[in-house]
Amino acid sequence: MNDENIKIFKERAILTPSEMTNQNSCKSFFSQLLASIKNSYRKDPKPLQGRMEELPEHSQTMVEQILSLKKSFEENADTELLTLIKNSIEPLIREIQKLQKASLSENGLQKKYNDWEKKAKLCLSLQDKKENNTAVIETIALLLISGIKENIEKDLNVIKNYQKQCFSDLKLSPDEQKQISSEMQQSVIKHTEALSQLKNVTPPMNVQEINQWKAHIDKTRSILFAEAIQAIETAIYS
Repeated sequence: MNDENIKIFKERAILTPSEMTNQNSCKSFFSQLLASIKNSYRKDPKPLQGRMEELPEHSQTMVEQILSLKKSFEENADTELLTLIKNSIEPLIREIQKLQKASLSENGLQKKYNDWEKKAKLCLSLQDKKENNTAVIETIALLLISGIKENIEKDLNVIKNYQKQCFSDLKLSPDEQKQISSEMQQSVIKHTEALSQLKNVTPPMNVQEINQWKAHIDKTRSILFAEAIQAIETAIYS
């Protein structure tokens, strides 16, 4: 029974005092529970699965709208603005293509779709701002910031998991574990803190500079990530 059916089961299984009074006295509470289970399946068969199956089709409709929006900008926008727009739209397309290939039973898939849809709606809001470059740039900046924050969170999770994996591979005494863990944390923390701080960097609000800003953030992210991984390996294997 999935979480949604469990919730329905609990709601339908709990009878009010008046309902309990009206029940045949010889009918056990256990029988009522069994009846509630049968009713829950009869009235609401696999509601979550039904919604999950609609996600790829629903998201594909939004993808087509985004691609149409991109095409309209390609016909009218200048080169620098178009580059900025592509840098915002193309990661969205890649992200949803990956989600559409995922198994519907994948843990947390619906939340990933919901998060993607929020960004897609923000992207589609550009349709009403096409004549206002300032509004376009502000919207794109929000999309870029969202993507940067997500990538940084992924980096931090990889670093954390790599620390655990490397540490678990070692056969150490409790004292050695404590010492190496402390040394590793001291070596890595300056890189992870610097990565976290990148999430708060404010982008410039003009076309010429924001593309350079995004490239600089990506390069800095890559360097800090590599340095954190190297710090872990140095602390463990040196």
